[in-house]
Amino acid sequence: MAAIARHAQPRNWQAGSMIFQRGDTGDFLIAIGSGSLRLSLLTPQGQSLILRQAGPNEIIGELAVIDDKPRSADALVLTDISGYVLGRSDFDAIADEHPQLLRVMMSHLVGMLRSTNDRLESLALYRLNARVARFLLGKLDEKDQSRRTGSATIRLDMAQGELALALGASRPKVNRVFQDFILSGVLVRSGQDVVCDLAKLWAQAEPEERLN
Repeated sequence: MAAIARHAQPRNWQAGSMIFQRGDTGDFLIAIGSGSLRLSLLTPQGQSLILRQAGPNEIIGELAVIDDKPRSADALVLTDISGYVLGRSDFDAIADEHPQLLRVMMSHLVGMLRSTNDRLESLALYRLNARVARFLLGKLDEKDQSRRTGSATIRLDMAQGELALALGASRPKVNRVFQDFILSGVLVRSGQDVVCDLAKLWAQAEPEERLN
């Protein structure tokens, strides 16, 4: 951590700015201190696919730094961001001096791959209500993710339009699912906080019927 702190440079980005775009040279990664951004893909026809939303204590840009290839997605700032930039040459120098850094990064990348697998499974095999439930479960703190009973509070800091893009559905359909969940007691919304009944949420996330 001391070696990283010596080389990382503080930076700020304003909401609406693009930190990098798909195909750009990727010679730095960013550790986010505050604020949020969206990593997404945009087709020539204007269709957008949200890969993930990143916020405090998360890093972005690590793929290009590790494999020395172009950026694989666009990074759009949603709310003003402050963070730290670490260049590839500094990352490589630190990894040479502290090989355990590569093991930590390997664990981080495996976690990202597992998350991607879960999302692909949801999009391909589950109806929208199950996709919403699985998304909410994925937002739980680690201490709550294995619990099947009781209640848990989730901070849902995504606009409904952003959430709809992430789930591969329209905003009205996502809103309808949330209203159904509220009426059936699966969750209670209070601003950005969502209080979930875990037993009911798991029942929605693991339905007996999947898509054919």
